[in-house]
Amino acid sequence: MGSVCLWFGEDDLLQVTYTPGRESYERLPYAHIQAVMLTETNTWRWRLGIWGGLIVIIGLLCAAASAGLVEIGLALFIPILFLLVELVRGRTCECYVLTGVERYRMYPWTRRRKAMKGIRQLSERVRAVQDR
Repeated sequence: MGSVCLWFGEDDLLQVTYTPGRESYERLPYAHIQAVMLTETNTWRWRLGIWGGLIVIIGLLCAAASAGLVEIGLALFIPILFLLVELVRGRTCECYVLTGVERYRMYPWTRRRKAMKGIRQLSERVRAVQDR
């Protein structure tokens, strides 16, 4: 598996994909960007459901086993922690930049809050270049 980074340049957006033994670069000139599309996904809801369900199941098993409060707390600590982390990170999404010819997926923008911040930065730069 690899990672993807976005870099805002003066005239273009650069998406760098790092995989073991390979790097690939995609340049998107601001002048060619026509739209940005943001689509919410259900991944966030599924993760919340899984962690919530796991908390309920572990809680019921602990109650059936007549576990003490310390044991219940230890058993529920990790699932509750992951549920809270998921809640703090927020909703999931997919973000695409559209040009006249192609649609590019912005892989680093998988959470709505982060994507909205990136879209604001991108739109400022696109307007500045396209207004020249």
